[in-house]
Amino acid sequence: MFRGDRSRERLDWARRQMHRHGSGIIVAGRFVPMGRTATMFAAGLLETPWRRFIVADVIAVVLWACYWVGATALLGEAFSDRQWL
Repeated sequence: MFRGDRSRERLDWARRQMHRHGSGIIVAGRFVPMGRTATMFAAGLLETPWRRFIVADVIAVVLWACYWVGATALLGEAFSDRQWL
């Protein structure tokens, strides 16, 4: 899949970024459309330790769920008198 010097350089760069900012990338990827899929693919490809991934993913899931529950509650309350919206 990755052949040539340019591909190897990009893969090494991605590995360094995942090592440095991996937890932040995993958490942020949860909030970006298609980011969850890309993040999981990258973490697997770059052989991110599963313990590090699972901790970051649990944090991301909890934040994501709280965000959507909160947003839904606020919007539901704001539009409760105008159900057609």
